[in-house]
Amino acid sequence: MNSYEFVDNLIQGNEYIAKIREEVKGKEGGLAMKFAAFVLEEGKNVGKEQALQLKVPFDELSVIEHNQVFLFENMPTIKNIKVMLNVDPAAEATYPESKLTREAAVPGKPVAHFF
Repeated sequence: MNSYEFVDNLIQGNEYIAKIREEVKGKEGGLAMKFAAFVLEEGKNVGKEQALQLKVPFDELSVIEHNQVFLFENMPTIKNIKVMLNVDPAAEATYPESKLTREAAVPGKPVAHFF
């Protein structure tokens, strides 16, 4: 997507759709299209350069851990809170049923899941 022209933070044309479908097949193709839609939406809001960055400009895990009290203060019945990155091997080992949830994770958009 980096090679396509953006004007006013909007991608020009829709050739990228055919390119994604050509490059990525099957279930992964659907995920690639969802990711492309996410990136384009981000591009509208923050611009092409920031939307196409491969990393977020902060450590997601440390931000969540630092704000854990605030994030969960209105959930007094939850006693055991464990924050894990979706790529952490322990996440798969501890919560094998979370595979689909982890695959759907979006960079820079942390989500709480309860198991």
